[in-house]
Amino acid sequence: MRFFDFYWDPEIAAHLAEHGIAPEDFEWVVRMARVRGESRSTGRPCCWGETVDGRYVLCVYEYIDETIILPITAYEVRRPRRQQP
Repeated sequence: MRFFDFYWDPEIAAHLAEHGIAPEDFEWVVRMARVRGESRSTGRPCCWGETVDGRYVLCVYEYIDETIILPITAYEVRRPRRQQP
């Protein structure tokens, strides 16, 4: 598990709540993510992963510094199919 601090303000938390994502869900996915990338629409860092309750979520964020993350948005997405060998 990677260690990050997260910068939360009421607006960010409310925005995520509109998508059914709690701050705890966001933090879990970012810390435990195995798939990281870049948002196609904004170019910001993002990651995909499973919440504790099993939802597959995309989290978009910015780095304030090397260990502090500013959450931008998160929402449930379709889980990718597993590739057959």
